[in-house]
Amino acid sequence: MTAAAAGWGRGARIGWVEVVALSRRAVIRMARQPSAWLPGLLVPLLVAAVFTGDYTKVATAIGFPASASYLHYVLPAALLAGAVYVGIVAGTEATLDVENGFISRLLLATAWRPAILVGPLGVAALQAIVQSCVLLGVFAAFGAGIHGGVAGGVVILVATALFAVAVAGVAIALGLWTGDSEVMQSLFGVLFILLFISSAFFPPADMNGWFRAAATHDPITMLADGMRDPVLGHQGGHGPAEALGVAAICCVVGILLALSALRGRDRAGAK
Repeated sequence: MTAAAAGWGRGARIGWVEVVALSRRAVIRMARQPSAWLPGLLVPLLVAAVFTGDYTKVATAIGFPASASYLHYVLPAALLAGAVYVGIVAGTEATLDVENGFISRLLLATAWRPAILVGPLGVAALQAIVQSCVLLGVFAAFGAGIHGGVAGGVVILVATALFAVAVAGVAIALGLWTGDSEVMQSLFGVLFILLFISSAFFPPADMNGWFRAAATHDPITMLADGMRDPVLGHQGGHGPAEALGVAAICCVVGILLALSALRGRDRAGAK
């Protein structure tokens, strides 16, 4: 059995030392680069400010309760936008590791291959949770608190972290497959289009034509609506369980894609 096969086999021993070392590297790498985490806070706030300024009177049209506002409505969109940025950063770092040969060296030195992904994916989840807590605090300071209390906040944080890991998994997979940062970063535009063509910024009931049909069937609509439920209180439609379910499915798909891409690169290197 080759070293690569052993690293993926059922009998492969989980290398906790490797997991800890690579996770620590990912944390330090992220913390030392403000460009890796600061935009994840500023971009969602800017998006929320712009859309709130444009739709200050939209609450009446949407049918909010008297205590809510468009700022309440757009809160999940801001968190999801931040999660997209977190995932793209993870993919960028992985692509750079491919370009400079670090991944190839890891595949030669690391016994348990999945340890290579634990660090970036774990940091993506941690970064998403931390920045979401900050964003929730800012929104609360401007009057957009969470109706569902602590339990509702936990649901929102878990859903956001799972979505961030999903995006990170897909981004890392693209980076491993292509080794090209520009190709990988094109995912950012695709995900933002899917975010805009959903209920994240406006309810599908108030849309028209193909845009309404696309938003209704966009999985991000279920995710955004379910995260919005704890913010506004139950308004009907998609609930927290559906949001967590969609986020979990996306997370599993993202991780499987990343594992598949890593396995492919490992096999290519072994030839």
